[in-house]
Amino acid sequence: SFGGRVEVPQNCELNAGQIVEFDFGDIGASLFSAAGPGNRPAGVMPQTKSIAVKCTNVAAQAYLTMRLEASAVSGQAMVSDNQDLGFIVADQ
Repeated sequence: SFGGRVEVPQNCELNAGQIVEFDFGDIGASLFSAAGPGNRPAGVMPQTKSIAVKCTNVAAQAYLTMRLEASAVSGQAMVSDNQDLGFIVADQ
């Protein structure tokens, strides 16, 4: 049996280390009720953000994979700190 740990010097930073924020404004509870579970409330548009990725010690043409983890999910939605509200992150 052989065990160990391999550490590599590659590193990637997203958005220059800054938090990526999305502001959907004030959305009334009635809009969520009218939309129903799993649906976007009327008047709330999807938001798109470009996020800079800066990597060190990685070949310029390397293929990278990003994985997002959430403590709670429901279908495709990541549940927010409000258990009745979730968000879907998609690749355009």
